[in-house]
Amino acid sequence: MVKPVFILFFLLSAFSVWGADNKYAYADINPSLLMNADAVVRDYKCSIEILANDKIVRKEHVVVTVLNEKGYENAVLDRLEDEFVKLDDASGYLYDASGRELKKMKQRDIVKTHIASYNVFDKDFQLSYDFHYAIYPFTVEYETTEKIASFLFVSDCSLLPGFRCAAENINCSMVYPQTMDIRYELFHISEKPVESVTDNSRTWNLSLHNINAYVRDRLAPRQVFDIPAVVFAANTVQMGPLTGNMDTWQHFGKFFYDLNIGRDVLPDDVKHAVHQLTDTCKTQDQKIGLLYDYLKANTRYVSIQLGIGGFQAFPAEYVMKNGYGDCKALSNCMMALLKEAGVTSYTALVYGGADYRNHFIQSDIPSDVFNHEILCAVDRKDTTWIECTSHDLPAGYLSHFTGNRKALLLTPGGGVVVNTPAYKIKENVAATTVMVNMDGKGGLSGTMHTSESGRFYDLDYQHLYAFTKKDRDLTVSKNISVQDLSMGSCSVALKGTSKLPSLVVDVDFTGKATFNSGGKRIFFVPVFSHVGKIETLAEAVRNTDFYIASSFDVRDTTIVNLDSNYKVEFLPKDIDIVYAFGSYSRSMVVKENVLTIIRAYKQQEGEYSAALYPDYIKFHAAIPADGLAGQVVFAKKD
Repeated sequence: MVKPVFILFFLLSAFSVWGADNKYAYADINPSLLMNADAVVRDYKCSIEILANDKIVRKEHVVVTVLNEKGYENAVLDRLEDEFVKLDDASGYLYDASGRELKKMKQRDIVKTHIASYNVFDKDFQLSYDFHYAIYPFTVEYETTEKIASFLFVSDCSLLPGFRCAAENINCSMVYPQTMDIRYELFHISEKPVESVTDNSRTWNLSLHNINAYVRDRLAPRQVFDIPAVVFAANTVQMGPLTGNMDTWQHFGKFFYDLNIGRDVLPDDVKHAVHQLTDTCKTQDQKIGLLYDYLKANTRYVSIQLGIGGFQAFPAEYVMKNGYGDCKALSNCMMALLKEAGVTSYTALVYGGADYRNHFIQSDIPSDVFNHEILCAVDRKDTTWIECTSHDLPAGYLSHFTGNRKALLLTPGGGVVVNTPAYKIKENVAATTVMVNMDGKGGLSGTMHTSESGRFYDLDYQHLYAFTKKDRDLTVSKNISVQDLSMGSCSVALKGTSKLPSLVVDVDFTGKATFNSGGKRIFFVPVFSHVGKIETLAEAVRNTDFYIASSFDVRDTTIVNLDSNYKVEFLPKDIDIVYAFGSYSRSMVVKENVLTIIRAYKQQEGEYSAALYPDYIKFHAAIPADGLAGQVVFAKKD
């Protein structure tokens, strides 16, 4: 028999679990916040307390309800730790859809791993924790405290985790000494922060509520941030023993230049090698090319991302003796090699990648918005930009990874905002000529000659030149749309100049066109180039301006020598479309049993008015006419 006291204890225990205040229940979310959302931030608090320039405490409290698999990344705790940023405390909780607590995380449960196997810094770690729970929706809560030794590591704050993530409540605050001068800039935020001053400190506080999810718009004009964010900047910043003034980009660049003073000393044997290579050179370009090849032959790239290693280069002597370095170290080493040969060059901070934020560096608030370093050699007439981490790119060519954007040149006088080389429509060219012989049964034999530069060189270099024959043939075959394709010889050569290299590809092939069962007609789709089917855009109406991110010029000529027993029965109509953002033309001419097809497709990067968007839709809809709508029909002569 169960005694009453135990029944009472059971009932009280059950009430304490099931009757508790489930404050993070999914049902409590405003339905309007679920639109376009994969996760909803229920509460986010970020408080930054600056005790001194090198003594900062950042506390974060975040509660996120994950709605589906696409939002799962928001459920994982992810932090970076190095000699300047230390995780001091952490805790976490997992809740089900009703808000009932399922599991608790403690700091000792966090997984601590090196950033990457090729990272040579033992003090750089990634800290992560995953509840490994996937019954949607569910909620996670994390609280962390970090101790930070430089203001550089608190310079910006994205107030949403990313796209397709809404938020109920967000609060960001900063307390700092009254003697410090801290500036800020808001992005996608209309609310004004509340600022106050006491005898010893200043307080900055920003609160936001009910923010709908942002959806990625691939045609949106480039912005500093795509989602709500705030950037902070302090006039004085300290890193280790060095203190710098960062009120302007010039002073920002001076700080980083000073971090690397004295790190361009080379070993004596390397100095000797430099003079052996370059003393007889007649031009600066020759020196740069030879020394760049020397650097590539004697070093390899490693990643150093955090701590002072994320800002200060390994000495050139260290790089040459050990044979490795990151982008800063290799750029600094190449600068030292050039200096020994009498060539002046400067390293430059830049953001590398297709998702670069071109306007970052145009902001009035200097901050560390860079992820890469390159080199710029200068003379009285020209500059030569060098990507020192690549073993593939020639000296003078940056590719679209760092081309066509602003960079911060680090000179003895401070930072200078400059433009890297722009690769636009006259540089981004793919030109193809195809000669095809067709027999009376639809059999094809032909040759294809293609020249690619700019973005096409970037896209195809590895597959066409650096990888295996199998990979090369697969890449080439994508541009030959015939049945039963069989590749013959295929040669690839590097052409062009060091500042604009190109690939030249020559291919022999055989295949078949469609041949009807009666043997009277041959159906032929003449597609032999980079002009492929363009995906029709989903949006029918657009109320904001749109941005096209790249320019290119694709041209191809196809010449078909037809069997004398056949004639052309049907040709598609010519196409000639011209808009401000691009043009497309296709013409077909038959003369003496020879069919000549000429196509040209151009796209012009830039920002365009929403009023032109219907034309942009029409433009993309017209280009797929090169599919079956572009089919040529040959018929047997009577």
